[in-house]
Amino acid sequence: MAAAAVGRLILSPAGRQPGALRHARCQLFLQPRTLARQSSLPHHSRSSGPIRSAGMRTCAAASDDLVKQIEDKNAQNPVLIYSKSYCPYCAQVRGLFSKIDVEYKAINLDEVQEGDQILDGLMGITQRKTVPQVFIKSQFIGGCDDTVGMLDSGELKKKLDAAGIKSNL
Repeated sequence: MAAAAVGRLILSPAGRQPGALRHARCQLFLQPRTLARQSSLPHHSRSSGPIRSAGMRTCAAASDDLVKQIEDKNAQNPVLIYSKSYCPYCAQVRGLFSKIDVEYKAINLDEVQEGDQILDGLMGITQRKTVPQVFIKSQFIGGCDDTVGMLDSGELKKKLDAAGIKSNL
């Protein structure tokens, strides 16, 4: 029976799982799970369609599960930035939060195995497929231009204060 590995987002403290992917500002752990290929499924189970590649979700349940995992991760971190390591706009947002002394967690989607799937899940939450995507207390506030605009208008300070997040603004 052939099987395709599909990763599952697992979030836990650094160093607890062998082979964990580590990044300076986030610990994102991936645990493989398997889904049987269509040819090995019973005839009545084929409604979800064929599995096209190891990383593709094939049904709404998998998408809902990923969105739930993303929402849980957002809830665990007061300020969370989904970014890419090479993106100048992402670097600008990370620098902005560092400059105002706000602790944040950044997940560089190009450095994790399931980055494309996470970005697809974010699309379901934010209706955007670009990075950075900034969340404060699970509330999506926008990308780079949105965050800089909120800083300039004073709205970022209000959101941080309302969330109980200390800054030097």
